[in-house]
Amino acid sequence: RATSAGVTTFTSPVVLNDAPKGQQFFPAITADSSGRLHACWFDTRNSAKRSSKYDIYATFSSDNGATFGQNTRVTPALINAGSASFIGDYTGIAAENGFAHPVWTSGGFNGGNLQTRELQVP
Repeated sequence: RATSAGVTTFTSPVVLNDAPKGQQFFPAITADSSGRLHACWFDTRNSAKRSSKYDIYATFSSDNGATFGQNTRVTPALINAGSASFIGDYTGIAAENGFAHPVWTSGGFNGGNLQTRELQVP
């Protein structure tokens, strides 16, 4: 983002994921007090052409979004939506003091419990 003479403009979109395959959806983004940007999203890159199985991935930027780091797989195993017709868009992320906390649910199936994982940001 750039500001000049009271006018705010945004740069062109930047791709966050570092995998050329799969679908990426339901993103969440935040900024911490040090100015790092953090993002997480649902991602099917590991599901062998099945959009009903996905992971949560995350990344961060230390240069105001010009570049983003290598993606981190947050979930230890694929989330299997099976034949659910609604997986929900329940995702978020919080970050502070060198740590990011992606938050998601398994969309109402498998108990739909709120889940998170702490990621240390270098």
